[in-house]
Amino acid sequence: MRNSTKVYWFGFIFSCIVHFGLLLLCLLFSLGIVEPESLGITKYLLDYTGRLTVIVVINSLLLILYSKRKHYLEINRVVIVFLLSLIFLLDTLGNFWGWYDIDGIFVILWFDDFVHFVVPILISIGIFRYLFNIKQYSKGISLGLASTISFSITALWEIYEYWSDRLFYTQMLKGGIDDTMIDLSVGFLGILVFYFVFGLLLKRRRDN
Repeated sequence: MRNSTKVYWFGFIFSCIVHFGLLLLCLLFSLGIVEPESLGITKYLLDYTGRLTVIVVINSLLLILYSKRKHYLEINRVVIVFLLSLIFLLDTLGNFWGWYDIDGIFVILWFDDFVHFVVPILISIGIFRYLFNIKQYSKGISLGLASTISFSITALWEIYEYWSDRLFYTQMLKGGIDDTMIDLSVGFLGILVFYFVFGLLLKRRRDN
C-alpha cells in the first residue's frame, strides 16, 4: 500500500472510530449517565441519533467490503470512501457541537454555508474519480456527469431536510425557504467551482 493510500485509508478509519464513539456517547446521554453540556455538546444532538446510527452502519459495511475485497489497496476507491467519510464527519461534528447555529465557528460565514459549498465539491470529486479512473469514461463525460449528479444529490438533501423537520421534529431548516434557496445556491456555486477548476486542470494536463 502506497503512503498516499495509507493516509486516505487511515482517515476513513479515523472517521469510523469518531462516529462509533459519538454513538456510544448518545447512548450514555439517553441513559442519563453523562450530561451533553459537560462535553460542550448541544442537547438536540439526540434528535440526530438515528442519522448517526445510519452513518455507523454505512461505515461498517464499507469497512467490511473494502477489507474483504482489498479495495483499501486501490488509491481511487480509497479516496472515494475517504471523501464520503469526510462528508459524514463534517455534518456530524456540526450537529454535535452546534456549529450549524448562528455565529457558529465562523463569524462571517456560517458553518452551514461552508458545508453546503464544500460538500458538493467533495461529492463531485468522488464521482469524477469513480467515472474517469475506475469506469474509464472520457474526461468530458466524467466531468459533466459528476457535476450533474452532485447537484441532484444537493437538491435531494434539501428535500430530506424539509421532511426530516416535518416528520422527526429535527431543526435542519432554521430559516425556512430562504435557508433552502441559499443552500442550493451555495451548493451550485461549489459545483461550478469544481467544474471550471477541474476542467482547467484537465486541459492543462492534456496540453502538457
